[in-house]
Amino acid sequence: MSHVRRSALRLLGVASLVCILAGTALADPVLDWNDIALQSIRIDKTAPPKASRGLAMVHLAIASASQLVDLSRPTRAEHGTELARAAAVSSAAHDVLVALFPAQKENCDRDLERVLATIPDGLAKTRAIRIGALTAARVIAERADDGWDAVVTYTPGGAPGEWRPTPPGFLPALLP
Repeated sequence: MSHVRRSALRLLGVASLVCILAGTALADPVLDWNDIALQSIRIDKTAPPKASRGLAMVHLAIASASQLVDLSRPTRAEHGTELARAAAVSSAAHDVLVALFPAQKENCDRDLERVLATIPDGLAKTRAIRIGALTAARVIAERADDGWDAVVTYTPGGAPGEWRPTPPGFLPALLP
């Protein structure tokens, strides 16, 4: 094997390793935080209706933070959109998860620190984190009195299209 070919293969190997390591750190913060949210739900043994509401809140905050980073020129210019987006998304998801699952705060804090450690410090990172925090606070405030936990008296009906208990147990409705 020629010296040039060996050098090229070595360079390709190093470049591949760098890409793999870089991709591992911030492969996709949205998917990473979705996994963290699902883990929080599993650990807390959250009922499906509450879990789906929580996931909706997390992803609303993620989407909003991501869009705001795209609009923030100073944040994009310093570190590029993807790193700023990772910081904003992580901050937003973290804050919503901590509000919904306070028992998971330590785990969420650790995951946030892990992501933020891969992003260079600077004004863009600080702004992106702030964008995420503000977005999360807005989502949490908007959902604070949405009635998700209201107790509703439910009476099954007998008319076509109305839910009624079904065999074999003819159990009452699990939730309103």
